[in-house]
Amino acid sequence: MLLLAAGHNGWLWLGGGARLETDILAMLPQNRQDSAAQDATRQLADAASRRVVVLLGARDWADARRAADAYVAAILASGQPLAPRYRVSQLESDGWLGFYAAYRSQLLSDDARRRLAEQAAPALAEQAVAALFQPVGMPRLGRWQDDPLNLYGQWLGERAAQSRVRVRDDRLSLADGDTQYALVMLEQQGSAFSVASQRAILPALERGAGPRAAPRPMSN
Repeated sequence: MLLLAAGHNGWLWLGGGARLETDILAMLPQNRQDSAAQDATRQLADAASRRVVVLLGARDWADARRAADAYVAAILASGQPLAPRYRVSQLESDGWLGFYAAYRSQLLSDDARRRLAEQAAPALAEQAVAALFQPVGMPRLGRWQDDPLNLYGQWLGERAAQSRVRVRDDRLSLADGDTQYALVMLEQQGSAFSVASQRAILPALERGAGPRAAPRPMSN
């Protein structure tokens, strides 16, 4: 986002004058002794910096959802090389869970790791049996006999607690107080460190946003 702001300032300063065309990352010192590490670092930094995150908020989730749909439609109509992503299908969700499921026996939450190290086998067995009769508990994926202690479910729960972003109506969302937000991720095509590329996408972002209220800082 800092690079995007820098590109915006350059556009304001140079408007009507000579156009600046450069790649900011190429101006940094180069490590000729380890070109592989340099290339990998560039690819990672470029991939992360191409993403722009937009939050569209409203008191009612339905209004935030409609605002996100309209915003994405405006971005697509702009013709700029911005790939929006804000919807998550059930197939994609299942795909993510399926990826981790292959390693479920090796995925332990911090609490599960501690319990397995400190508690005796009989105590763990009692907990597994008790879980069968609990009407409400940690979400369980798969059969009880495959994971009696629900270690995989606990690990997934720990991962989910690290982020406020949730999937709602097949869309990325988060809540902050009494405001509901739809989250839209935009991925810029090409180098994120090109000033010219940043300058080109700014009008599309502004037209997509349209008249909005001033942004409100989110609580932690």
